[in-house]
Amino acid sequence: TAIVLSVFFAELIRNTFFEWEGHRPPRHIVISGMVFSFVFVISISLAIRATGRWLKLDAERRALENENLRSELNNLKMQLNPHFFFNTLNNIYSLIQLSPERAMEAVHGLARLMRYHLYETNSEKVPVAGEVDFMKSYVSLMQLRTNANVQVDQAFQFEHGDDEVAPLLFVPLLENAFKHGVSSDQPSLIRIHLDEKQHVLSLVVENSLLSSSVSVDSNKGIGLDNLQKRLQLIYPNRHRFESGREGDVFRVKLVIQLD
Repeated sequence: TAIVLSVFFAELIRNTFFEWEGHRPPRHIVISGMVFSFVFVISISLAIRATGRWLKLDAERRALENENLRSELNNLKMQLNPHFFFNTLNNIYSLIQLSPERAMEAVHGLARLMRYHLYETNSEKVPVAGEVDFMKSYVSLMQLRTNANVQVDQAFQFEHGDDEVAPLLFVPLLENAFKHGVSSDQPSLIRIHLDEKQHVLSLVVENSLLSSSVSVDSNKGIGLDNLQKRLQLIYPNRHRFESGREGDVFRVKLVIQLD
């Protein structure tokens, strides 16, 4: 193919530029034109082949990166599962002696959470409305083991319930709040406010710091580290995560651009 094209270009050059008044061009000019056209065609052929090979390697690299990303996300999710259920079972265990009826209600609530966890979160994204329902069920389950000293303030507002978000992102924030913000003998507050407008989701979770000796670092753990890793993988440059102490309250704010 390259030879045929080189001959074609050489003839084109000769017929177009070097034949005038019935005179043929010098032989060295014809040969130079053929060499030039041959080199030109070979160069184009090599460039096309190199480009095709680069595109193939780039596609393979991207596929490998995506596979590694999915694997890492699955590993993070598997870390979340036992951590979440271990804490919930501990809560139920503490209820068995105090109130068997409430413990039975807690088991039923856990079953609902497990059903959602097992059957509704296999996709990469789930509707925001489904996550909100999960959060409400989780809060109800946690409230079974609290007393009158604990005030839970929760509000959920969203414009587009069918907007999608990565599943189970918010569980570590709720776990953290109930783990560190609940006291049996001190007034304590947990505040959970979720708002979604114009496809931007904002979640603020606050909990009381029950002692002046409690450090901010004590409010951090596997769950929050796991959450931040997932956010970096799923929403790079599309989220903002802030956490820290504000007076006697530990506050976490998460903002995600959903689309």
